[in-house]
Amino acid sequence: MDLETGQSDLRVLNLQLALSLAKCVACMGDPTSYDGNPGGKCGGTGAACDVNGVGTEQLISTSFDCPPSLTGAVTINLASNGTSTSSIAWTMDGTRPKCTTGTPANRPCWCGMCDNGTPCTSTKDCPSCGAKNPLGNTSITWAVSNNNCSGPCNWDATTQSGRCTNANNMTIKCFPDSGPMIATGFAEVHDGFYITQLANLICMPSFNVGTFLSGAVDVIGGFPGPFLFQARFRVTKRGP
Repeated sequence: MDLETGQSDLRVLNLQLALSLAKCVACMGDPTSYDGNPGGKCGGTGAACDVNGVGTEQLISTSFDCPPSLTGAVTINLASNGTSTSSIAWTMDGTRPKCTTGTPANRPCWCGMCDNGTPCTSTKDCPSCGAKNPLGNTSITWAVSNNNCSGPCNWDATTQSGRCTNANNMTIKCFPDSGPMIATGFAEVHDGFYITQLANLICMPSFNVGTFLSGAVDVIGGFPGPFLFQARFRVTKRGP
């Protein structure tokens, strides 16, 4: 961290994700959503909860306080090197891997998969970037697409967010089929503290490791695909 400007660089930021297709647990009886006050009760356990969202596959009120079961979950590690207070921008061009699903055919996609199971953004990462099947394993199919959208992604360049409908006619978040995409980082100096926002754009790998669970995660989430990361912190200076 630069102690004058508040600008920061994280050489390594390891994120571990565990995804499960267990049914969401409802947060029931919370009088006011998103207020940080756990006024509801988790279904089954009765733990206190604050509503943080609405399920997309199940139209129930959900909460980070009521996590689903992680029995049989698929876990991956994301090594998000290069995360910093500098903004990161991606543009779509011919170096990107070719999509294997959706229309038009063979259009460029933000992210693909190498034969060894790692995500990639171009043939500079591996010669087979975007391969539909890893070499020597025909039981796994990687569906390379930008989104799980039935139609185009309605992308708002101002907020860098998008919405579309999927095959189940549900409204979901999505990424654009063209660029640019920007993960915004910044640093603000205040009296005695900084406000810093770390940002990065990386490729989320496929969760498909040859099981029904992992393949279904790809279908629901649209993986492999881009992962736009922004995290804002207040950093207080200590000492003389």
